[in-house]
Amino acid sequence: ELLYLFLSGSFLGLALLGATLQSAVFALFILALTNTLWSWPKERRMLQISKCVFIPCMIALGLSAVMWVPSIQLFLQVLRHGSLLSPAHAHPYTIADRLFSFLLLGTFFVPELMGLVRSASITTLAGIYPMDFSGYLGFSELLLGSWALFTLRLSEKIVRPYGWLVVIAFLVPIFTPLYSWLYHRFFLVGTLGLAVIGAERLEQFSRNGNLRNRGQRLARWALPIIASVFVILAIVNIIWTFPSVHNRIAAFLWQHSIGAPFADGNAEWVRSRIAGTFAHYSVLSPMMFVPFGLAIIACITLMRWDKISKVSPVLGIVILIGCSSLHTVFWWGNYIPMLDPKEFPVLPTVPSITFLQHHADEGRIYIHRRGYPGKQYLFLDNEPLLYGLSTVTGYESEVPRSFYPELLRISDTFPHPKALGFLGVSYLVFYPGLIPSGTLPMADSSSMAIYANPFARPRAALYYRKSILANDSVILDRIFDENDPHDCVWFTTTEDAPSLDSTPAPEWEPAAIVRSSENEVDLKTNASRSAYLVLTDSYYPGWNCFVDGKPQKIYRCNFNMRAVLLSAGAHHVAFIFWPYTAVIGGWCSFCTVLFLVLGSLGVYWRRKSFFGHE
Repeated sequence: ELLYLFLSGSFLGLALLGATLQSAVFALFILALTNTLWSWPKERRMLQISKCVFIPCMIALGLSAVMWVPSIQLFLQVLRHGSLLSPAHAHPYTIADRLFSFLLLGTFFVPELMGLVRSASITTLAGIYPMDFSGYLGFSELLLGSWALFTLRLSEKIVRPYGWLVVIAFLVPIFTPLYSWLYHRFFLVGTLGLAVIGAERLEQFSRNGNLRNRGQRLARWALPIIASVFVILAIVNIIWTFPSVHNRIAAFLWQHSIGAPFADGNAEWVRSRIAGTFAHYSVLSPMMFVPFGLAIIACITLMRWDKISKVSPVLGIVILIGCSSLHTVFWWGNYIPMLDPKEFPVLPTVPSITFLQHHADEGRIYIHRRGYPGKQYLFLDNEPLLYGLSTVTGYESEVPRSFYPELLRISDTFPHPKALGFLGVSYLVFYPGLIPSGTLPMADSSSMAIYANPFARPRAALYYRKSILANDSVILDRIFDENDPHDCVWFTTTEDAPSLDSTPAPEWEPAAIVRSSENEVDLKTNASRSAYLVLTDSYYPGWNCFVDGKPQKIYRCNFNMRAVLLSAGAHHVAFIFWPYTAVIGGWCSFCTVLFLVLGSLGVYWRRKSFFGHE
């Protein structure tokens, strides 16, 4: 039992390390529920439940502390100063939409049916947000797991809780108000339950002759279904060779591309997506005949199990696992390269993106985030990062103190160029045809309306004046006041920032960025007198600053920027992201690993000495 608790805690720890906050909660739910149900029939029930839930959770939290301790810091920052957003709130689904999504569960058996990045996705055509509905476990595992789910009474009591876990995972997000927080990603919980009861059913199948006969009947039903889907696909392939049918399908796909980012005015990319769809769903494509072929081999293996077992008792299991492994390798071998935006851009690298990549440099871009009928945003959430573009209108599900919600102050007709310039925005991006009022110069109009901001300031600058304002609201009002000269750095009284010399000096002057990455920014400055170096990057407690190698305090200024006090003269300034919570979490994880190693060795030697004594 102790070994089980160690293994379950280690599994949960790995799940937490590689999961988002939402998926981590799912993993904790899985372990708590299954271990509770597993302990229910035993004596001293509550003690067993407490032990089987508490010990693995403590082990898991210790192993993953290097991840979740810094995450707690982020979450507290979000609760105090920011906002928590959910994609399901932006993409609501009706009950009918959720029920219709059940028809797409067949794609869990053959994920290639879903479609790939370079082709149209079935989820998109069905009106489902692609990131909310995706999963793959393996054809054999899902087939045996589904069989075990519908005949759960034949399973052993110890694994039946996993069957109920599957039911809960698929029904709760569909039929309850929890959908806005769980949505289709909660299906991941169900697929894990299917894997467990499917593994148990495979063991029963290999040992129990009566149960094997039932399973072979299942395989006889599954084989013609898989073959029929492939034959139907082949017939569709033949039908769409007729020009009229081909044109209608292409027109349908084209119609569903209207409003997709960059589709307007970029017909070549849309045509490539349509051509990719025809190529992907061709029966002559490896993306179709490889997964269907492996599924057919799995069904035949189950049907001929007795003959295969005469050759070797484990040959059948090896074939099933081999089919799933080959399919997984094949799937990821085709999917992972498409994560490269240069080779397979989710959105095309249109001339306007190329322009921004060459001219925006260290400056930020402002992307007009308003929605229009029949259109999506110019960029998907966070996608500009794939093209190396820094935006002031990014999106994250967890948003600490940020200018993102404050940008709603900006109107469609007058986009506050001085305020945006103060935030380091050098270019403003709008839909083609949407021209804001004012005298902003047009920089590029090849595929988007890009306006240069003549008021843009550098990402880093020296300010020789400071001002103390009452609170953040007053600071924001000053930032978005187009009549304000924006000639000083603003603090609130809580920052207690030191005063500057009164010697005459320019209002501000740029600072040189030597090197910049996600976790480090190096700058060189030369101040004529004492000044504040202001970096327009977001303020966050995890950042540390070193001036000429010595630690220096970072002040929060201008609502959400970083400021460092410098004396007159030349300085080398380095911002390094290394939160103290990461150090604490790292030590917790290290100590937990050490505990598991020593504990496992102790259990091993204890069992060895015990059996040696026997």
